[in-house]
Amino acid sequence: MRARVSRWPVALPYATRWAGRYSFDMRKALSIHAHAINQAASNSQHQSPKAKAFTLLAELLLMQHTCHWYCRSKMVASARLLARHQTAYAQVLSSVAAQTRRSYGALTGLSG
Repeated sequence: MRARVSRWPVALPYATRWAGRYSFDMRKALSIHAHAINQAASNSQHQSPKAKAFTLLAELLLMQHTCHWYCRSKMVASARLLARHQTAYAQVLSSVAAQTRRSYGALTGLSG
C-alpha cells in the first residue's frame, strides 16, 4: 500500500487506502520508466543522435513527473514540470516512445 499513487489530480490523505482502485503501483511505473530509458539509451529504434537525445530527455522528464506525482500530486507534478522545464505534461507524453506512452497510459489510466 505504501507504493500506491492516487490517480486523482490533488492529494488527499490516505486516499490510496480507502480508494485503492483509483491508484496505481509506483513500482510498476518505475519499471516502465527503467525499460523506456534503457531502450532510448540503447537507441534500439536507430534514431539520429538528435532524435535519440530528444526521446531520452522526454523519458527522463516523464519519470521525474511520476516521482513528483508520487510525493505530492499530479497537479503539483505537472506544475513543477512546467515551471522548471517550460514543458507541459501533455507535451512530454507525446514526446516519449510509443511503447512507453501505451504502457504508462494503461498503468495510470490517463492519456494526458
